[in-house]
Amino acid sequence: MESAAHMLEHTDKSVMEIANVHGYDNASKFSSVFRSVKGVAPNEYRNREKAAKKLMADLEPKSTCLE
Repeated sequence: MESAAHMLEHTDKSVMEIANVHGYDNASKFSSVFRSVKGVAPNEYRNREKAAKKLMADLEPKSTCLE
């Protein structure tokens, strides 16, 4: 599931595509297993990770270039 989580974070592949890559023919079964391992559904995981990355980017100090 770590590989699937990585794909959710770093690609725009659909949950079904990621499920297929990991040997699941059924997105529901994949989602169920993912949820049991990660504690959230794949789409929720992706949304949380994107929100966390955006928050971190917003918190980074902005470069001020004075020329």
